[in-house]
Order: sequence, then C-alpha cells, then structure tokens
Amino acid sequence: MLNREVSVLNCLTDQAKLPVPNVKKSVEQNNKGDSWALLEFLEGETLRTVLYSEKNKAKRQKMIFNFGALLFQAHTIPLSKRVNL
Repeated sequence: MLNREVSVLNCLTDQAKLPVPNVKKSVEQNNKGDSWALLEFLEGETLRTVLYSEKNKAKRQKMIFNFGALLFQAHTIPLSKRVNL
C-alpha cells in the first residue's frame, strides 16, 4: 500500500504544478509488516488552522473553494503507467 502511495507522490511531483512533498526515502518490509516513508517538510499552516482563525465568512468560503480546486487538479492529472492503481 505504501509503495503505491509513494509512486503516486513521485508522479505528482514529476507532472503537477502543485506543492507536493518529495519522497526522500521509503522502506517496505513485507515480512515484518513494517513500512515508512520520509517526506520533505512543506512549510505552512493546515487548512483547518487557517479556517479556524479566519472570521470572515467570504474568505473562509474562498479558502475551501481553492482547496477543492487543488484537489480537482490533483485528481485529474494522468498518472504514468508506473503506478498500479
């Protein structure tokens, strides 16, 4: 499962103009059931934090709309054949 997620992140990094963290290292040990990925840290605030602190309803709605637009863009990017979905 983690290998697939890493593959998707790598494809998005290569093909998208979105802020996607680079995968620095990933390890999946099937025999032990252990897996992990080390990702680049992207500076910023979470949408939840910003929405919570913003009192202007129109600004909150615009943030939610922009987040939806980013999700739409991410989900419409054709992934290469490297990713087995």
